Amino acid sequence: MQVAGLVTDLIAVKQCQRLAGAFLAVVALGVPSLASAQRDPVLPVPLQPVVDEYFRSCTQKTLSGLGYNLLRLGKGRTAGLADIVTIDYIVYSAYSGEVFDQNTEAALPMDGMIAGVAEGLQLVAEGSVIRLCIPAKQAYGTKGVGPIPPDTDLVFQAELRSVLTRKEFEAKARRTPRPKD
Repeated sequence: MQVAGLVTDLIAVKQCQRLAGAFLAVVALGVPSLASAQRDPVLPVPLQPVVDEYFRSCTQKTLSGLGYNLLRLGKGRTAGLADIVTIDYIVYSAYSGEVFDQNTEAALPMDGMIAGVAEGLQLVAEGSVIRLCIPAKQAYGTKGVGPIPPDTDLVFQAELRSVLTRKEFEAKARRTPRPKD
């Protein structure tokens, strides 16, 4: 009986050592959610999230040079340049992972988007999630915009929630009650 108890205790110790080793490896890699808990408990404001390098590359390419990864296949309608799409998205630097913008349920006209996003969203159907690796020339080019510096390659991940024609979008907008001030 003592031998069985000793073996059980040794297994528990080994599991704790593995967990502690994994935790220390995560802290050493600088994963903010775990590592910062061991350092300063105050979250810096404004929050400047950085996307891990794993999420900054694409394995497929279109003829135009737009990179993409289809992360989830949807089954709904596909968008054309004349449509309005509703998307959940995040856009960040392909080089540093610095997040520039993110939003949920953003209703946007396809013909008002940067070239890389407009091209990429036409590759998928509603319900799909796609990651686009957009060369600077298909994004904001040599000018940049807002927090995005000139000549910045971007990564844009989006879930295509809905596709509406302009007519459908306008009809839906008329039916939706506006909040009172």
